[in-house]
Amino acid sequence: MRQLAKNHHNRSANSIELETLRGEINWLHEQLREIFQTHNQLKAAILSRQMRSRLAEKTRQYDALLAQLERQGTVATEVAGLSAHFDLDDWRVHAEHYLGQNWLALDYYLTETELFTVIVTPTSCQVHIIPRTPRLALALENTHKANLLSADDLAVLGAALLPAVLEAHLTPKTIVLLAPHRNLHGLPWAALQPGFAAQPFIKLCIPCVVPSLQSLRSLWERAAAADQASLEQGLVVGLSRFPNGQVELPAVRDEMKMLQDKLGPEVGFLLEEQATWGQVQTLREQEPTRGLSRFAWLHFAGHAFSDPLTGRMGGFTLWDGDIRLDQLQDLHPLPQTMIFSACNSIFNYLYAGDEPVGLPTTSLIAGASRVIGSIWPILDHAGHDFTEVFYRYYRTGVSPAQAVALAQRTLIEHGAEMTSWASFTCVGLP
Repeated sequence: MRQLAKNHHNRSANSIELETLRGEINWLHEQLREIFQTHNQLKAAILSRQMRSRLAEKTRQYDALLAQLERQGTVATEVAGLSAHFDLDDWRVHAEHYLGQNWLALDYYLTETELFTVIVTPTSCQVHIIPRTPRLALALENTHKANLLSADDLAVLGAALLPAVLEAHLTPKTIVLLAPHRNLHGLPWAALQPGFAAQPFIKLCIPCVVPSLQSLRSLWERAAAADQASLEQGLVVGLSRFPNGQVELPAVRDEMKMLQDKLGPEVGFLLEEQATWGQVQTLREQEPTRGLSRFAWLHFAGHAFSDPLTGRMGGFTLWDGDIRLDQLQDLHPLPQTMIFSACNSIFNYLYAGDEPVGLPTTSLIAGASRVIGSIWPILDHAGHDFTEVFYRYYRTGVSPAQAVALAQRTLIEHGAEMTSWASFTCVGLP
């Protein structure tokens, strides 16, 4: 008992230290924003370098302490459905139950010299192996910077990642489950140009990125056991202006007005000054058991940010400050569908062992079944345009992944630039 009490005391002290570090990191972010607004560029450069060094050190301390707390809180439990052995036949049974027969899965493995693609269909499984050429490596590098990504890059990626054998299995309604590995995380899958077609991938099927095929089965089982809220019950959280001096987002204001006009009375709205962490927690506490999962979906529009150092300090901005990933996890259980109309909202930092950390994985851990967002920074109006078309389809009852695909196809037909639609991705259950 004394040891248990000691462990509890240590965790409490560490939790206080974690909160202190988070406050220091938020303060450093505020200082950096103020530095960038100064007119003395030399002074700004010197101070920025100093602040960034301190921020990097505090972020590493935060990451180490959070990892320690997670280890202390770990309990050895058996999770139903998880096993070191992957039973493909059993997985197919689950896939057929939830998706029917019109699906296929692509499980990737990338080494320094080769790219392996495991192609799973309802009746077959085959492996496709090609060399990892310098041209493929360059195309993969360019995907992280939309302004550098060319049509030739998309063709190289499409030829490498989407073998010609897929053509016989694809229809515009076929669900394609994509399990990326290493540099394949964060690709604009919708825009890839297969060698066997004259159209981008999004016109040929409904792509959906999954953490892994094994974890997808667990997501299916968890979603089946959860109470399903009505599609009419949603929550919109949006900010177009910010008290800390961040860049205003005029199109978000228009996006919120559009959603208010088109969505029904059962949808809740937390906008501008009302979009605070306290208000979100109040909504959660109104129904202690179901929490925010009583909403079928949650739509956030505003500023999101990623953490290229550790991944853990990513999050999004509310009126009263930045919300980090560990705070988002405290909102468990989240709505089944999380929609982020914000820059880089699908960014994941990759740890050794291909373990992603970011808004998508945190949302899935916290109870969501799927996350929709952008892999790139997006222009203000692009989020508004995608959102408007997405809800046009989503409210008809099609699956979220299908609504994303239909929205992207519509934007293509209307002549939208590739950078305005290609970055939007559905992660998790289709």
